[in-house]
Amino acid sequence: MTKAFAGKICIVTGGCSGIGLAVGEALLKRGAVVYLADLSEHNVERTREKMKAQSNARCAVVDVTRQEEIAGLIRSAAAENGRLDYLFNNAGIGATMPFERVTLATWEKVININLWGVIYGIDAAFPIMEKQGFGHIVNTSSLAGVIAPPYQAVYCASKYAVTGLGEALRYELAHKGIAVTTICPGNVATPIFGDAAPPEDAILPEDAAEIILAGVEQKKGIVIFPRNMDTFVRRGQMHPEEIEQWMFQEAEIRRKAYADHGNYY
Repeated sequence: MTKAFAGKICIVTGGCSGIGLAVGEALLKRGAVVYLADLSEHNVERTREKMKAQSNARCAVVDVTRQEEIAGLIRSAAAENGRLDYLFNNAGIGATMPFERVTLATWEKVININLWGVIYGIDAAFPIMEKQGFGHIVNTSSLAGVIAPPYQAVYCASKYAVTGLGEALRYELAHKGIAVTTICPGNVATPIFGDAAPPEDAILPEDAAEIILAGVEQKKGIVIFPRNMDTFVRRGQMHPEEIEQWMFQEAEIRRKAYADHGNYY
């Protein structure tokens, strides 16, 4: 374990469950000061109790779809510590459903959390990092932000936007000393699956956190995991016809699974 994060000021949204909590805990072990923000009061209180012995942990109830809330946290954290080193825009929700069931309310909810939550975070952190001349923005996209699985049109729309935003800013902000990393997880065993059991190939959040922080430390542009999914995407870039064939097959598998069992796995 390196000392790259020791003493660094970090904010993690969606930080009291799933990948966000695992990243927060991994950062705390590395000696960072970590602000764990989450919409769920229950999750925040549970995390605060769990980490009460951690003097470098801060927990806050924050709704990332409310610009004033996430901006308030970012500005106060920077003011309290004199700087902001890392912003992990991690908060997000899943959306897997037939397109005929998608409503405008679904679009609004998913886009507000998955995309606007990231935009609001960047909007507040950027002027701070620009002024101080350094910083690192880490946005959680998804494997569905680099390939487009069937029955995830709304989710893909939100996550492709996050990936594109991060990639564009990575090149644009480099000369200002601001790094940007986009995280694209495949299946991770987190509450994003709701009442459904995670797929058999899902990795643990703790393992995901180690992969994420290794990529962030190396200032990678895009971090795709697990490894088999990274290989799959890279092969698909060289052989797009294979991805297309797989997607049509996956659509049939998911369509049948939903008809037989009411879910896609």
